[in-house]
Amino acid sequence: LMLYVFFISIIGAVMRGIEWFFVFNAVGINYGLLEATLFTVIITALSFVPVSIAGLGIQEGAGAFLLVSILGIPLPQAAGFMLLARAVEVCCDLIGLKELF
Repeated sequence: LMLYVFFISIIGAVMRGIEWFFVFNAVGINYGLLEATLFTVIITALSFVPVSIAGLGIQEGAGAFLLVSILGIPLPQAAGFMLLARAVEVCCDLIGLKELF
């Protein structure tokens, strides 16, 4: 069971990495799937900091900071990426909400 849960977690991280890979390309940031997946893991960990609801604002600010400082991406492009990534995630979550109502 533990191995199954670990495997499903890895699949989830890779799927989110694929999502962010496409968002990277949408805003003109040319990095590979590995970079997108690793960046996703780091930013997702920040959502567990108990400062805001679901890391709202923390992920975007820290993500833009990391994109600028680590990957050397210009700040407007990094901030645009983080906001677009959040919008894609919220839209995907809204699809699941229809099941509740």
